[in-house]
Amino acid sequence: MTIQTLQYGDLLGLPFRYHASGPDAYDCKGLVAELYRRLDVPFPCYDSSEDPALQHAGFMDGLARYTTPIALPEPYCLAMFSINQPYVHHCGLVLPGLYKFLHVRQHVRVCTERLDSPEWAHRLRGFYRLIPLDPGGSK
Repeated sequence: MTIQTLQYGDLLGLPFRYHASGPDAYDCKGLVAELYRRLDVPFPCYDSSEDPALQHAGFMDGLARYTTPIALPEPYCLAMFSINQPYVHHCGLVLPGLYKFLHVRQHVRVCTERLDSPEWAHRLRGFYRLIPLDPGGSK
């Protein structure tokens, strides 16, 4: 199986901003949407909130509607995290090599980090494969 190459070097170091979807700043969902766009994978539209409980509700709805949970990471799957317990409200995209992911969050610019690092391993809540959408954004 050939894994498509994702070009993301131009995104590294860009700042976090709530509700941002580029090109000069991103929130975590906006960054993931941009990465999937670069892979020619339709990604569902979303609303974003600064409230962790509302983010959690939106993420859970989106995960149920547009993804399939998977046991192990695979290239370009979603990695979901809980920064403020008990809410799942942060996401990143797993990169080939399986132990690194690309993300952005408040006070942290776009970067790659390891899934098994002390910073992230205890916050990881699962991996999800995007269900293919038609170009109009529905299943």
